[in-house]
Amino acid sequence: MGLGSAAALCQDLQVHPYDSDVEARRLKDIAQWLYMITSDICLCPPNGLLIKVTNMLSLYDGIENYWNALQAHLAHLEVQTYYSTGVSPYAAMLMAKQGRNWIEPNRDKLNECSHAIH
Repeated sequence: MGLGSAAALCQDLQVHPYDSDVEARRLKDIAQWLYMITSDICLCPPNGLLIKVTNMLSLYDGIENYWNALQAHLAHLEVQTYYSTGVSPYAAMLMAKQGRNWIEPNRDKLNECSHAIH
């Protein structure tokens, strides 16, 4: 949507110029916030995080409980997220970038989906 259309629809619209430094700091802040409940986090600038879940599954008694804890923790930051599990970091990133928002504990289903996106 163009700026004119957006302004017509929202009279209180505030426009902020893009600043990559602000985005990088925000990404680091989100990662630090998540370190309170998870261990392996990798920054994927400009706007992504990779989280290795396998180390946390026994602590949270499965991926569903772990993901619920992550979501509840992220809710405090009021950030929009797209997420996915995958057989590899690359597969998870591709799924998340598609907006799939998919958590799958079954490795066979993950493999099937990975083959479909390559």
